[in-house]
Amino acid sequence: MDLSPLEPRHLETWRRRYREQLSLPVIPDFHEALCRMGKAFAVEEAGHTLGYAFLTEEGIIPSWAPVVPEFYLALEPARSAKRLLQAVFEKLQPKTVVGRTDDASGFPLLMDLHLPNQVSSPLYRLDKSPAWAEDPNLTVIVSTLDDARRLLPIYSSVATEDGGIPDEMSLLKSLALWRHYRLMSGGEAVAVCYVVPQGQKYITAVPIVAEAQRAKGYGRYLVSFALRRELAEGKQYVATVHPDNEAGRGLVESLGARLAAHFVNFTPVSRYADS
Repeated sequence: MDLSPLEPRHLETWRRRYREQLSLPVIPDFHEALCRMGKAFAVEEAGHTLGYAFLTEEGIIPSWAPVVPEFYLALEPARSAKRLLQAVFEKLQPKTVVGRTDDASGFPLLMDLHLPNQVSSPLYRLDKSPAWAEDPNLTVIVSTLDDARRLLPIYSSVATEDGGIPDEMSLLKSLALWRHYRLMSGGEAVAVCYVVPQGQKYITAVPIVAEAQRAKGYGRYLVSFALRRELAEGKQYVATVHPDNEAGRGLVESLGARLAAHFVNFTPVSRYADS
């Protein structure tokens, strides 16, 4: 097996075609930038291209140093994919591997490599507005910079990895950049939600419900309201849910989002054991 350096523009073209065939989101602003900054290789054997590997250069994210986030395998070597991936890992020797599989068959394949510290997260996609009916007892208001201080307790009530915003300065920056909404009940803010663009077409919506108001449907109500506006403007909603986040998964599925892919993370990697 040989790894031949590949120009990033060639990887961008192949990658886009590959994902479109699987009806998966292509987020150009993020992924094309990664392709230009990283290193790409064609994976070849006996003169035939079996797929492509892409890794981020060490200097971009030093703490990861380097990352192998994506492999794209042609259909022909599917039966030997495990052997091929192991060979690529051995040859590139990444210190951290971020693996993603775009279909149900690839997910157990990656897990079967026996890499340590495995965490898998499903990716959901929604391209039509969820059902939403106005509740006369609830009011949705667009939040502004003036609301930062009094809304901070809700934003900071969850960890940053769950979408929480820990301090007032970070919240001010977020309010200035993205659309934020708050849900009012009886004159009290019971939930907030902010919309994060993912390239030109896709968005994610992050709801945070006040601790004393959880499990009442407020998060779904507010996200549904926010998505009506976003999807009416031609956006599509995507969400990655941590496997331990049952409430998050239930919320996303209740919106009508469909499972589109899996993300599998391995970190750190010290060796690659065969089964």
